[in-house]
Amino acid sequence: MECNIEVLGAVAPGAEILVYFAPNSNQGFVHAIRQAVTDSQNRPNVISITWGYAEDSWNKQEMATMNQSFQFAASQGITILAASGDRGVTDGLTDGKPHVDFPGSSPWVLTVGGTHVSVSGNKIGSEVVWNDSNGGATGGGISSFFPKPNWQGQTNVVNDSQGHLGRGVPDVAASASPEPGYQIFVGGRTLVIGGGAGATPLWAGLIALINQRTGRNLGYINPILYTKLGPEGILRGITEGDNGVGGVRGYSAGPGWNATTGWGVPDGEKLLEAFKSLGSESQ
Repeated sequence: MECNIEVLGAVAPGAEILVYFAPNSNQGFVHAIRQAVTDSQNRPNVISITWGYAEDSWNKQEMATMNQSFQFAASQGITILAASGDRGVTDGLTDGKPHVDFPGSSPWVLTVGGTHVSVSGNKIGSEVVWNDSNGGATGGGISSFFPKPNWQGQTNVVNDSQGHLGRGVPDVAASASPEPGYQIFVGGRTLVIGGGAGATPLWAGLIALINQRTGRNLGYINPILYTKLGPEGILRGITEGDNGVGGVRGYSAGPGWNATTGWGVPDGEKLLEAFKSLGSESQ
């Protein structure tokens, strides 16, 4: 949680940040999401989620209930972001099969994958799929619960290992490896951490800034991302690496959308100019 707050605050220092607390349970999570998306007093316009686990570990009714909350958020102009997971293509399960993380697999969520950045001086030397030797790796793959949305129709989403053509994740990406990582200050100590807890609030802060600069809420951007922003190269694609872990074959990066880093990483100015030019079409 601390990383979420500190990264988001660093990216969008003028933003009002709300934190919703709930019991650490599935029902607690469901209630927290419902409270956030229906909060008529504070009216959040961007919600960052970095907690979740494999679809097969969820009660399907709870998934459906949360998905309804995400759909409601979209109708209210709220952008929901979620991490794609930090445990690679298996999402931490040990059955030797690929799995994707929920709530990131919801079609109403903008899902954020992870990259590993190598820096040369003050510039990026290279950026590849996050898959470190210490076991941390970006999640990504094909949902076994949610069908492929219409807006993913022109992408190279492939059938999963069971032949199911589902929603592909992630949609976008940002730096997630603990090396170099995000430096935060907690309990009087400086820590460096990584994972979706850094990449997701980075995107959330960026969207909050674009909301401010355009004078409107971007809201549910997935359709415009897949039909215009992605194909037009507004994001910088990641073309090297994969998210295989524990001997389970992962998905590979490549040109266009892929199931490790989505359409790629943001250039804030290019993204802002793209949304300015799209106007109300992006809502």
